[in-house]
Amino acid sequence: MKKLEYLKLVGSHGRKYAEELAALRIKVFYEFPYLYEGSLDYEKKYLETYFRAKNSLVILVKDLEENKIIGASTGIWAKEGEVEFSQPFIKAGMDPAEIFYFGESVLLNQYRGMGIGKTFFKIREEFAYSLGFIKKLAFCAVVRPESHPQKPQDYEPLNSFWESRDFFMVPNLKTTYNWLDRGDTIKTDKVMQFWMKNIEERSMTTNQTETKKLIENYYKAFNEKKVDKMVDLLSEDVIHDANQGGRTTSKKEFVSFMKDMDLYYDENLNNFSILVSPDGLRASAEFTCNGIYKKSSPGLPLARGQNYVLPVGCFFEIKTGKIARITNYYNLQDWLKQVQ
Repeated sequence: MKKLEYLKLVGSHGRKYAEELAALRIKVFYEFPYLYEGSLDYEKKYLETYFRAKNSLVILVKDLEENKIIGASTGIWAKEGEVEFSQPFIKAGMDPAEIFYFGESVLLNQYRGMGIGKTFFKIREEFAYSLGFIKKLAFCAVVRPESHPQKPQDYEPLNSFWESRDFFMVPNLKTTYNWLDRGDTIKTDKVMQFWMKNIEERSMTTNQTETKKLIENYYKAFNEKKVDKMVDLLSEDVIHDANQGGRTTSKKEFVSFMKDMDLYYDENLNNFSILVSPDGLRASAEFTCNGIYKKSSPGLPLARGQNYVLPVGCFFEIKTGKIARITNYYNLQDWLKQVQ
């Protein structure tokens, strides 16, 4: 077992390790999926963002036997971070002042599989929580096509690891970053996909936490278009109040409604804010619906593939761990104006 030491450096205290940290980033990010051709000068300039910030953290891992830095991880209050990573939050209606951004984790190959990555996440999350005003954690990862010519045959994406840490992909929250790929002669833009985690539930009761997870799973299944998974979360006599419409009182009627929705609309939901009563028996969700009106619905305007964006509210009742009532609301007049 390797003898390791973790150094936790806040703000400017990490600057004395800038050279080692920059070299480590270049070495690790040279591998797939980043394929990054970096330079020490650029790296040290990039790291200054963390060293100048008051609410940033640099974690270094040292192999005590070999007396060398073998891994590092960074995090920063989004309000103090680079514009490229705060603007997408603002555009999505999120407040960077409530977000702590996980910059990167880099680790030499021979030290992987030792639990160091989990420790990086744990330390950064504890630091973010200690600030007292952080509600969400976020990071982003490069998106590479499955058929990328430099993808190793044994490459495994880290999605399952991130999900095990309760992070979730936010499909419509992306940005781009520009760098030189290995073997290229010019820099190109890379799509970066954001992942997030809510940490408000740390102060919630067990019932609140379970209900919040139930609602999150309901909307996750919606975005994945898996109606069967949605239905599994409902009580047999679930009440469903459609927006400015009728009420149904069974799973069968709910499934019929969802089939109609899928016929006329293609929707993705994001930017969630979920509130739960102390006993966990009632909840509300506010989110943004990004949709495409793909087929004309009876009594509504002609569909021509119009895009629309709507703020939506929903209210829930919970019984015996299942969703017993769903009441949706959005501004129908706003929707009609967008699809006319």
